[in-house]
Amino acid sequence: MRWDDNRPGWGGWDGGWGYSGGPSWVGWIFIVVTMLLFWAALITVITVAVKRSRRAQQAGPQVQAGPSPAAGPASPEAVLANRFALGEIDEEEYVKRRETLRSS
Repeated sequence: MRWDDNRPGWGGWDGGWGYSGGPSWVGWIFIVVTMLLFWAALITVITVAVKRSRRAQQAGPQVQAGPSPAAGPASPEAVLANRFALGEIDEEEYVKRRETLRSS
């Protein structure tokens, strides 16, 4: 039999399966939805990247907490107070060390 035989069940290009060389309506819906999702994802990624870069430019350089180097060295009591504020030492140790600093 030839590929272009027109008998029922064997017909022409589709081989009897109803496929005529292009996607069916379900295939077209899948193609359109996939294309829309792709473009939506691409636009979202670009938008987020632009917003983050603008936010980073507006924020300026990141500054760490603490005294600036231009202010000179901090006093021992200021260092102790900073350590207490950061939670590095508890209140009992803070009071004990502060009294030690003040007595000397």
